[in-house]
Amino acid sequence: MKRCKTTLNRTSLAIPADQKIALPVRLLTSAIQPNLLHLELNMVQSEAKDADFIAEFTDDPAWVDGDVCVISSDGVRFRVPSYLLAWARYDYDQDTELHLTDTTFEDAGTLRLFLELVSPARFSLAKLIELDWKPLSLQLNRLITFLDKYGSEVGVRMLRLLSSELILRQTEITSSCEGQLIFACMTNDLGLCVKLIGKSSDLVWGPKKKQPPASSVGPDGLLDAVFPAHFCEMNRAPFKFVASLPLPYQWALGRSAIIFSPREETDKFCDKFVEIVCKILTEDDDNPFPPIIAKPHMEGYKAPKEAEGPKPALQAAP
Repeated sequence: MKRCKTTLNRTSLAIPADQKIALPVRLLTSAIQPNLLHLELNMVQSEAKDADFIAEFTDDPAWVDGDVCVISSDGVRFRVPSYLLAWARYDYDQDTELHLTDTTFEDAGTLRLFLELVSPARFSLAKLIELDWKPLSLQLNRLITFLDKYGSEVGVRMLRLLSSELILRQTEITSSCEGQLIFACMTNDLGLCVKLIGKSSDLVWGPKKKQPPASSVGPDGLLDAVFPAHFCEMNRAPFKFVASLPLPYQWALGRSAIIFSPREETDKFCDKFVEIVCKILTEDDDNPFPPIIAKPHMEGYKAPKEAEGPKPALQAAP
């Protein structure tokens, strides 16, 4: 069917003679009164817009008494104190109801993690790093992207403060060491990586307590490692673990392990690892990290002193 092109003005409604169209009385009246048409169109648009927001929201059980409603992209409503958002430097326009729309990183899980992060009494890093490797990597990526979008430097500082405290208080090697390394790499925290590697110099891959699926067993398996191997030796680690790390960190760990043994030459290994990561992030145009953490965090790391040449021997003056 050909489309009927109509032109509305103050005095006439032009309709091609070969088109038999029954127009509603309201539209015919509006053709003579353009202001009425404009008003009705606005009403229709407003009703459609309101319909989008009248969805049924699920209230988050932990966030119920704040003065600002933040609604995640998947329909979960959080009632958050405005002072908490202000302290976290969450960039918003002082609205009392915020609708997040990006389904990739503004979901309820990410928003909940952000709110817990800026409310340290609610945050459990130990619980977070116990997640499986890939879910942990994805969740951290969403959280950091969220922090970057809303410019929450406070959130980034809290991440690093809590993680450093966890590593420093750790007295023995635990099964969550891989999760801690993923966390350190995903947050671009070289200082934390070095602390962790130093405390885990004797940690090697071993058989898991729970056997992986039969299809994943063997040297080509996605969950298997070559035993015994240090957990920083990427060519011997499980694929799923390696794939959970940012590419610059994967490559730097693997290359450093070729040059120095992470078990027997831990300090040299760490120095080379830091050197390679910094070189990649400085010289390569494709920095994989959001701007808020694009610069590596080096707190706690001391670079090796440059070797000095032989000092001249003292001689008695003639």
